[in-house]
Amino acid sequence: MDVSTTDGDAVGGLPTGTVIMLLTDIEGSTRILQEIGDDRYGQLLADHHRLVIGAGRAHRGWLVDTHGDAVFMVFTRAANAVNGAVAAQCALHTHTWPVPALRVRMGLHTGTIDVRETGYVGAALHVAARIADAANGDQILVSSVTADLVMGALPPGTTMADLGVFQLRDVAHPMRLFRVQNDELRADDRPPRARTDRPAGANLPVELTTFVGRHREMNELVQLVPTHRLLTLTGIGGIGKTRVAVEAARQVAGDFDDSVFFVPLSSILQPSQVLNAVAERVGARTEGVQSVVDTVLDRLGTAHCLLVIDNFEHVIDAAPVIGTLLERCPHLHVLATSRQPLGLRGEQEFPIAPLALPDAGHTSDQDVLIESPAIQLFVDRARARRPGFRLDERTTSAVVELCRRLDGIPLAIELAAARAGVLSSAEMLQRLSTLDVSAQSIDTPTRHRTLRATLDWSENLLHEDERLVAARLTVFAGGGDLDAVEYVCGDENVHNVIDVLFALADSSLVGVETQTTGGARCFMLETVRTYMLERLVEREGEQVTRERHMAWFRDFCARCDYISHPDAHERWPSLEVNIDNVRAAIAWCLDEGDLSSLGVLAASLWSWSWLTGRVAETRVWIEAAITAATSQEPDLATLARLKFAAGASRFNTGDYEQAEPVLRDAWQKARELDDPELSWAAEALLGMTLPHLGRLDEAWQHIEHAYQECETNGAKWGAGYTASALGSLNLLVRGDSTAAASLHERSLELAKDIGAVLLEALAHTQLAYLDMSRADVPSAWRHLGIAADLYNRNPHQEGESYCLDTMAILLFSSGDVAQAAELHVTAEATRASLRMPVWPILRPLLDGFGEQLRNALGEEQFVLALEQSTAQNALDLLVTVAEAHRPDGGTGVLGDIASRRPAARQQRSSKDVP
Repeated sequence: MDVSTTDGDAVGGLPTGTVIMLLTDIEGSTRILQEIGDDRYGQLLADHHRLVIGAGRAHRGWLVDTHGDAVFMVFTRAANAVNGAVAAQCALHTHTWPVPALRVRMGLHTGTIDVRETGYVGAALHVAARIADAANGDQILVSSVTADLVMGALPPGTTMADLGVFQLRDVAHPMRLFRVQNDELRADDRPPRARTDRPAGANLPVELTTFVGRHREMNELVQLVPTHRLLTLTGIGGIGKTRVAVEAARQVAGDFDDSVFFVPLSSILQPSQVLNAVAERVGARTEGVQSVVDTVLDRLGTAHCLLVIDNFEHVIDAAPVIGTLLERCPHLHVLATSRQPLGLRGEQEFPIAPLALPDAGHTSDQDVLIESPAIQLFVDRARARRPGFRLDERTTSAVVELCRRLDGIPLAIELAAARAGVLSSAEMLQRLSTLDVSAQSIDTPTRHRTLRATLDWSENLLHEDERLVAARLTVFAGGGDLDAVEYVCGDENVHNVIDVLFALADSSLVGVETQTTGGARCFMLETVRTYMLERLVEREGEQVTRERHMAWFRDFCARCDYISHPDAHERWPSLEVNIDNVRAAIAWCLDEGDLSSLGVLAASLWSWSWLTGRVAETRVWIEAAITAATSQEPDLATLARLKFAAGASRFNTGDYEQAEPVLRDAWQKARELDDPELSWAAEALLGMTLPHLGRLDEAWQHIEHAYQECETNGAKWGAGYTASALGSLNLLVRGDSTAAASLHERSLELAKDIGAVLLEALAHTQLAYLDMSRADVPSAWRHLGIAADLYNRNPHQEGESYCLDTMAILLFSSGDVAQAAELHVTAEATRASLRMPVWPILRPLLDGFGEQLRNALGEEQFVLALEQSTAQNALDLLVTVAEAHRPDGGTGVLGDIASRRPAARQQRSSKDVP
């Protein structure tokens, strides 16, 4: 496939724009030089260059440069590049060398580069160099972009092996690499000399205690997980399913090229939320009207990865969603834990049994006893409480009997061992013996009754304030920060919640972990949480505690809203951590019909949901709240907030006709309430909705008025976005570049002041177009480069698409039609995937642009650009093009490679090669 239409040769003009780069170098060249000496090495190098360059030129490649043993060539067709590399390796293999074997590593990458006085420059060139550097001798490594271009055009006998995702040195994003395989090439299955995207098991929870026993299970699971698409670990609560699953995943993580993801479901309330939990863990971001399932499918695609989905039993109705993922993602594996199988086709069940107990005939042989996993676990956990604890004539019989009474259930053993700091093993056994296990329901399995009895025993040992806090803590979904727990769990009966929490942690009923932000967070194992929730209902009921929980997170969310708090984004990391608690608060409000609190939550979360890709999920519960409001009579403020949130969610999902009436109603109600913040927010969104309905003049009035209101009231975030919209209207509708410049500069100033990164990126994109209209090309590229950097750190696909389009117009105006077409069709494809139309204010910028490109490029070349866009990631393309056109230029890659090598390797240059 042609990816550049510029012709050139090794003496005249080199091809520019999008090209395929081939970089090669000799493995172990310094050692070879030392072994054969300067003269023979010089001849070896000349032969090497002649063979590699000759093969490349035979397949229509251009020689760019050589440094030492490195060769740099470019091609305008991906198939030619691959065939040239294969031909070069074959020629090298058949040549007679003064060493047993000469092994050359090669790398191929496609990207945009430019020619400067110093040679080729551009970020893509540095990426190509890193790919070559990652290859082993005899290997040809290929980037995914190049592999996509050449698929279907490979000659007979040549294939591509997908090696997975790797983090190359000095490259911002992980990259998928392929290895060229050919019947005539030496087989070399060594992995690339680069680390995988993340360390094996990096997404798994970090365990703070040792993993004990389970050797048989582990030996089986490390064989089953990589070979079964769906494997479900089943067993009763407390049996250790989660711990076994995490350890198994950790041991097989290296078998999955594209990482392992841990998806805990214990805090999920409804089956409908399971897919959202998966999306968050795998980093799938929903924008526009794209569904969550489509977003997850796009993210996983053909990735070879493992999902560890924990605690599925209470949302078992969501199992078909996992079936869909497995059907649509051919290399996805799922390791689930559940008290029952998922019931999906192809599922392999793996029951988890209790820990093995010692044989009855060896109860006094300590060497034999310590081989029992159940005894090992008790001793290990007891030593954590009493460092000097050991099996001896005083403790052995009691410990053995305890583990027997506890049926080898890991959680029961851990809860008992947690008391080793205050009770002897004999005292533990005595207290446990007083519990009547048989008193529970006769049809409850024995092991369930044993665990229940252990939990009863643990609770009986607590002080009253400890019982209260343990019960109240169950209303938290996925745990809680200390300040939230202190508020929700404290009252006149519990004066020092923090001290109580750490006492519960000592009893192993509560876990305390340190977050990446530095604060502490409390959590409960699901089995303990379920038990303690029953105690909460029995002791004082759920109502008061759940209302306190909801109130805390309602008020917290109110501080996460950009409308009232310009620094709201500083609290968003905490909001992300507590998203399950927020969902629990919303669910409680919907169940209780608390529309007032729902109004606060809805109005507070709209900006966060928009800028973090949660719009689809948010719209579902906001629409449910609107429906509930029709059967109640909420106060004016509540109705105004709900209407505004409904309009915002409809606007963010592209439903403009449904958004307009509720936004107008919200604006009018906010004015009645004399609520300036809600008023300008509703009017601003109303103004941005109207252009989609063909009402530009009315939109102008509303946006201009909202901007003035924001400036008057010091609402910097609102002023920034309305200034941006107003600037675009001035330039593209009225042609007033002076007013547009002033407004876009103001938007940029405000964005920087409050740290609104996406607004800052948008402002730079708008200023670039303004510079372009004034023929200030260097300034335009400077703004676009900054915008690309900002999107690289904070991806936002819709914003990236407009930045690509601005680059495309700039390139078109400078005569680079091929690259302009590539960028424009990629931008269009990005918006199409989001199902988001071009904002009407920007239509004058883009109307007819695609047709101009098609006419200038010709139908055939335009179709090729369309095909090229399907292989491009919008963000990667954005960053690559921005890097290639930075006004300050760049450095040549071969010089960068050479600077890291011994001087003896730089003895020849391209002028010495025929």
